[in-house]
Amino acid sequence: MFNLIKLEFYKLKRQDILKVLLLIVIGISAFSAFSEIRILMSDGLRGSGKEGYTNGFRDMFMLFVSGIFAGFYIGSDFSNKTIQSQLFQGYKRLDIIISKALVFFIGTSIIMLLYPITVSIIYTFKYGWGEPFTITSVLFILRVAALGIILNVGTTSIFVLLAFLCKDIPKTICTCFAFPVLISAISSTLGKAVPVIGDLLRFTTLAQMGSIIDDIILPSTVLTVFLTAMITVIIVISLANLLFAKAEVK
Repeated sequence: MFNLIKLEFYKLKRQDILKVLLLIVIGISAFSAFSEIRILMSDGLRGSGKEGYTNGFRDMFMLFVSGIFAGFYIGSDFSNKTIQSQLFQGYKRLDIIISKALVFFIGTSIIMLLYPITVSIIYTFKYGWGEPFTITSVLFILRVAALGIILNVGTTSIFVLLAFLCKDIPKTICTCFAFPVLISAISSTLGKAVPVIGDLLRFTTLAQMGSIIDDIILPSTVLTVFLTAMITVIIVISLANLLFAKAEVK
């Protein structure tokens, strides 16, 4: 397992895809921030760095970028026969899944965190933070970032499952793109029509993202975030292992 994790970190450093995606995220963040600023100015309104920071965590668009990362980082290992080679060398399928998932989570966490940080910096230069910047502000930034990373790990663990199901780059990217769209559609239709489904959706990692950006949150909210993400990751990785264990890898 340790050797596999070292190999994944080495691969992440050597691949250009993460660097390219980070540049794309910065570009998207800047475009989004300046577009919103123009809209606010035309309406005679003001934003703030804090507002841009919190709104960035609720923007589902970054899931599409993470989907691309999943396709090129995990899906490509099927296309270039890397995973087949690891299986031939005797590595366990679960170890392969976990090692790739761990390093993928690190990469996608950087991608997801860069967006609100970039938007917040632009907003702060234009409007200021929105309130006196104190140690409380620093703790708020760190707390939202930490809980946001935890929730994003839970959400993007679905992409690990999809990558091991699709076993190539295009299918992985397409299914990852469809995931947030499908969840949004279910939430706006069945979630409203069927109360039980709506209640269940409120406990997903995507829905929990809105609860971490309040100035003050209860310990129960933090516990719910941890449990939601942890349960999601355990279920998804277990399902990926179950399906991958039975799959024929050519």
